[in-house]
Amino acid sequence: MGDPLYAEEKLTAAVYLMATGRGNVKDRLAQAFTEFVPVSESDLPEKFRSEFRWIRQALTTKEAKQVALIEGRVVEGVEGRIGATLATMRYEKAEEIARRLVRLSDELAAHNAAA
Repeated sequence: MGDPLYAEEKLTAAVYLMATGRGNVKDRLAQAFTEFVPVSESDLPEKFRSEFRWIRQALTTKEAKQVALIEGRVVEGVEGRIGATLATMRYEKAEEIARRLVRLSDELAAHNAAA
């Protein structure tokens, strides 16, 4: 197994960014993703891996775009998978992802404290 304390640290930081970051929930999810993207499934105990996988997949379902329209201008090579996914995501789905990320972070912290 990897490092569950590292995973907890990164998920806690991601939740903090969601709570204090600027913008709407999708903007804050993008900020949170950059914080927990280095975590691998192997850093988590087995019972948390499927939820972590669901969150990552939900945030990266769309292929990266090579061209994006930003403030009315065409800009090349700026939108990765998370940007492409969040651009078309409904706010209800983004809120569900945020809730599940908070729950995962809390449950992992409780697990680590009990270990």
